[in-house]
Amino acid sequence: MNDYIVDSRARVILLAKLLYEKTDESRGLTADQIIEELQKQGMKSERKTLYKDIECLIQLGHDIVRYRRGKEVLYHIGARQFEIAELRILIDSVQASHFLTAGKTKKLIKKLERVASVSDAKNLENNVYISGQRKAANESIYYSVNDLHTAIVNDCKVSFQYFQWDVNKKAKLRHDGKAYEVSPWAMLFDHENYYLVAYDSDVGQMKHYRVDKMKNLSVLEEQRSGKEVFDQYDMSTFTQSIFGMFNGQVEHVRLRVRNDLAGVMIDRFGKEIEISDEHNETFIFETDVRVSDQFLGWVIAIGDGVEILSPESVRNQLRAIGNRLKKQY
Repeated sequence: MNDYIVDSRARVILLAKLLYEKTDESRGLTADQIIEELQKQGMKSERKTLYKDIECLIQLGHDIVRYRRGKEVLYHIGARQFEIAELRILIDSVQASHFLTAGKTKKLIKKLERVASVSDAKNLENNVYISGQRKAANESIYYSVNDLHTAIVNDCKVSFQYFQWDVNKKAKLRHDGKAYEVSPWAMLFDHENYYLVAYDSDVGQMKHYRVDKMKNLSVLEEQRSGKEVFDQYDMSTFTQSIFGMFNGQVEHVRLRVRNDLAGVMIDRFGKEIEISDEHNETFIFETDVRVSDQFLGWVIAIGDGVEILSPESVRNQLRAIGNRLKKQY
């Protein structure tokens, strides 16, 4: 290949890298400054060549802004792939994710910072605080999530061992250590944990599994099953009805709620809930809920601001918890 063509491509790539790293809306570079920076990195350039290279980058879709400041003409990158506000949100999300290790958190934040200019990256770094919050001990979940998405895209079953923690903080395998083989259909992120929604052909129903409790995950060549079941599975209703991904019988629950708690109900169940006025102080609404101890505990925590009106079976479960607590305390 012609050496001039190779040099030209390298020069354009280096110019783009320079502009993205060292310019932004608050800082531009003159043509002389750009040429000087390129020379520092062993790439010769002249004004005429530089103008052609800038035009080439613009034609390739890069937003390069030319503006005048006094007698000087400067250049800087305009629109970027991510705005600073967007990067802050992404960095905060990475920082808050419990399933990421502290090491992986730092690496991902560094990668996100490289998307910004050098000056903006320093500003982002100065505002990032890696707290002592609970973080995962290993990075296996990071790769398990990717493998599960791959299996879903490629229509494949997966195999994994599943465990729970015992009182000695040891991972105890469930199912006598036998591998689970299921058909993955969706991923959920709830209460800072990833869950797999999969079809279990042995029992003929959809189940969910916490990804961080999987071990020895493998993507199988066997094609998934259960499509007809998943097609009838209303994911939006399912995610609305669960509490912390705890299993429970789905019940159509009717509640009386104090008016000042309307926001709490909407935050938990969504704006789609049907609210019926009762009188000035309370309202009534109905929804489908997987009735678990988690849900009943949530009702208890709200106190006298909410009352379960029906079904009676759920009211009885709540009474049983109250009686148990009364005996215990």
